[in-house]
Amino acid sequence: MPIYPNPTTGIFKIDGLEEPSTIKIFNAFGNEVKLIEWLQSGEIDLTGQPRGVYFISVESEKGMCFEKVVLN
Repeated sequence: MPIYPNPTTGIFKIDGLEEPSTIKIFNAFGNEVKLIEWLQSGEIDLTGQPRGVYFISVESEKGMCFEKVVLN
């Protein structure tokens, strides 16, 4: 599941999403900062969140995938 740009300044894209998908984004402390049900555009905006590492969980009918993104 490609995520780009990574690192990012706030807006990034996820390729290869399947419908339907649930995307959860967690900060480094494990707190959920964003929940998205089916992201058609593939674009996610973390503008306004503190800099750091974020973990992305994507769940679809085919299973679950985890990635990380760095917010500069």
